[in-house]
Amino acid sequence: MKIKYLFIAFIVLSLVQLVVVGKMVYDRELVFLHGDSFKFVCAPVDPHDALRGKYINLNFAANSVGINTPTDWSTNQPAYLRLGKDEQGYVIILEASPRPFAEDVFQLEVKVTRVDTESYTLYFDYPFNRYYLSEDKAQAAEELYRQSTAKQGTYALVRIPVQGTAVLEAVMINDMPIEEAVGIPPRPQSE
Repeated sequence: MKIKYLFIAFIVLSLVQLVVVGKMVYDRELVFLHGDSFKFVCAPVDPHDALRGKYINLNFAANSVGINTPTDWSTNQPAYLRLGKDEQGYVIILEASPRPFAEDVFQLEVKVTRVDTESYTLYFDYPFNRYYLSEDKAQAAEELYRQSTAKQGTYALVRIPVQGTAVLEAVMINDMPIEEAVGIPPRPQSE
């Protein structure tokens, strides 16, 4: 009798795990289907911030925005950025708000890292600052990334839906995926 209940509990637990993983995959695919691509210019990484694990630590040039009232902000709080694009598809931060914008604009939730009350500037971290790669090519990719950000032409391609979570699609060096630049077979692209 106990074995029957244990078996049923095992099956239910297995199904719950499949549903959770399936929902995560489904949500990510929705971003690829309905999101818009934005290019985020990458900035050089501190050479002493070595590769941790099997990913590239990304840093971005657009990591601040002007604000009207610094007293409305504090460190570690969420902020919402209203985004636009220039002619080449690079991100433009139009404004920041402590609350989400209307549903019909491209927005991104970020974490406030610093509020400069003298210059009325808000500094923040993006939720996508790691780009995972295969273990054997990660060090070469990190070195290539570090060299190319010093010369420019490096950006992160991020898919952002009107509602939902942003997905880091690729790190590009001179319009070539970094995997291709270091000899990793390309990832399958969603359509």
